[in-house]
Amino acid sequence: MSRRGLIAALVASQRRSERAAAQRHRQYVAQQKQLHTLTQRAQAAHTAESHETSLEMLVTLHRDAASPWDWQRVLVSPPPCRGKEREEDARRSLDSYKPSFFEWLFRRAQSRRAELETAVAKASADDEAAWSDTVEQWKWYQQLAQGVVQGDLRAYQAVIDNLSPFEELESIGASVRTHILGHSCAEAFTTVRNDVVPSIEHKLLASGRLSSKDMPKTKYWVLYQDYVCSAAIRVAREIFHILPLARTYVHVTAVMLNKATGHSGPETVLSVEFDRDRLLGLNFDRIVASDAVASFRHAMNFKKTAGFSPVENLQPLAQLTSLSNEPPMSRRR
Repeated sequence: MSRRGLIAALVASQRRSERAAAQRHRQYVAQQKQLHTLTQRAQAAHTAESHETSLEMLVTLHRDAASPWDWQRVLVSPPPCRGKEREEDARRSLDSYKPSFFEWLFRRAQSRRAELETAVAKASADDEAAWSDTVEQWKWYQQLAQGVVQGDLRAYQAVIDNLSPFEELESIGASVRTHILGHSCAEAFTTVRNDVVPSIEHKLLASGRLSSKDMPKTKYWVLYQDYVCSAAIRVAREIFHILPLARTYVHVTAVMLNKATGHSGPETVLSVEFDRDRLLGLNFDRIVASDAVASFRHAMNFKKTAGFSPVENLQPLAQLTSLSNEPPMSRRR
């Protein structure tokens, strides 16, 4: 092959190599774009699903509640038995101990056995301490159950203060303060946040892209109303599950603009009187919270286009005994 032919062959080979490299690069870029598109679709789907799940949770708070307490059953429950789990585990380690060759060689077997024997004694002490704590807790629940069964209002308040029935509501920014009015009635003052329902709506389009836009005002206020009503039902349901009350008043407060003063502050947006038997007889999985609240004696001024307007708290229908002069019951350690 001539020199010119050799050079031409080398140039052609180099160009083929460059074309192959360019082709691989184009394939890599295409794969990256495809991966990016899939990632964007996955993120869009996740955002849209999270948005819908969050909204569903807010308007169905009433569906979940702690299991009802049977205080009579608590009262007759036997004291806890002393457990020996830690001691038994430590003793098994001692009984199964076999010195290794190096422990025999360096005369460490005796010290190792002594360590295991000390561990057994410590485990026994730990079991004793754990049992003692359990017995103290059992005694506290016995005292509490006796108070509830006997209608001690201090025990009623101690139940509210120590069993933390409103933890889930508080985890999403609500706060609940409960006041025992008498042997058959309580009041719960519930504060909700204004920003719990998002003002931006996220939807997954058929193309796989995420659509984010302002939520229509009517939809926003309908969701917010159901959230407020659902929270009110949840508060009453939790109270009825832990105390033998016949009636509970729930007053829901939110920060609003007072048009008379021009200042924003807490205003009651919902006040409702829940009857125990009627409330607990509802099918919570199928009700719409705002419709359910409307079936009870309540005060609520709501418009789908503007939201809530302040209302007055409902007053108990009868004069009831108050806890204001009662000394508090000792709390659980």
